[in-house]
Amino acid sequence: MKYSALHTPNSTLFKNYDLTQKGRLRAMLKFAIRKLLVMAITVILISVAVFYIITLPPGDFLTNYIGRLNAAGGSIDPALIARLREQYGLGQPVFTQYSCLMSGILLHGDFGYSFSWSMPVTKVAGLRKLDDEEE
Repeated sequence: MKYSALHTPNSTLFKNYDLTQKGRLRAMLKFAIRKLLVMAITVILISVAVFYIITLPPGDFLTNYIGRLNAAGGSIDPALIARLREQYGLGQPVFTQYSCLMSGILLHGDFGYSFSWSMPVTKVAGLRKLDDEEE
């Protein structure tokens, strides 16, 4: 098969491209940076959407947890409820709650506390990872 002049780097087809090694590296770097920015924006948008969906039901998780506890015949001290609301910022606007959650995750690696499992989320995730590896 014979190639035409269009397939050579010196042809007019490639005249707008910098085919030197420096040009290729620059293009690759621009591509990687663009992909990383798109990834970061996607992660942020997904985290905002998930947080918003979690806050849509009436009340908050603590209110639901107390309701389930009362339905099961248990009780909880009102001072403890007030302290937990203050600790987790449940009386604050949703934006403030989200920014506190994200700053805890990004700055301290603190994913919060699981009321369902009664332990930090990082330990719950670690336990589930170990369970998956055993299977």
